[in-house]
Amino acid sequence: MRILYPIILLTAFFLAGCQTSQTQSKPGFGGIHGTVTARSHKDVIAKAIDDTSETRTDAYGNEATRGGELVYAKSMINYRKLDEIFVGVIGANPKHGTVHNVEAGHNGFRPHSLALATGDVLHITNTTSHSLTIFLAGTTSDSFDELPVLASGASGDLTVASAGNFELGADEDDHMAAMILARPKMAVKRVPSGKEYEFKDLEPGDYHMIFWYWRLGAMERSVTVKADETVQEDETLAVDRLVR
Repeated sequence: MRILYPIILLTAFFLAGCQTSQTQSKPGFGGIHGTVTARSHKDVIAKAIDDTSETRTDAYGNEATRGGELVYAKSMINYRKLDEIFVGVIGANPKHGTVHNVEAGHNGFRPHSLALATGDVLHITNTTSHSLTIFLAGTTSDSFDELPVLASGASGDLTVASAGNFELGADEDDHMAAMILARPKMAVKRVPSGKEYEFKDLEPGDYHMIFWYWRLGAMERSVTVKADETVQEDETLAVDRLVR
């Protein structure tokens, strides 16, 4: 018994460490969790290699396999490494007017994209060396809003007042653009490709979910959350699926 008891304790400790990282919601509430992945078209995947494979970099800075075939050029997107995928649960956000910091710099806006709730605020700081006239224009509506000219180092706020898809841009630079997605009372998680997301403490009921990466579009689905249960919803964003 003295020998078996430590073994039992070690086994229990090991099994506890192997459990999922998901945490429980409050009693009477439910949750949603899952994995979201972005992948490119099948012909691009055919050129890709596993992360464990040996790679090299050519004279132009392109990543290539051991045999020399191209994996990703600088102008291509490495979908497996995307870190601006957004998962939203519409109707799950009780907050209003959350502020999101956006930097307008010489290399464009950071972040490149944002999913948020209607009524949220974009706090924009001009880190370039010149003045910028920054606007928010609807791509799925006629909405338009514009900040007064921001001098270098100055900041200003734009409120995303309506639902839809928007472009954040600057009159002085056509290449400066960020994409914004807004939905009413939407709780949002930003997720790197292949990683898990989690929403907990949700009121039981029906929710609408959206999985979005601005260059691939959005996948949407309906989910029913039950008390004291966690629903698993995995999704893959891909250019060869019905993405809009």
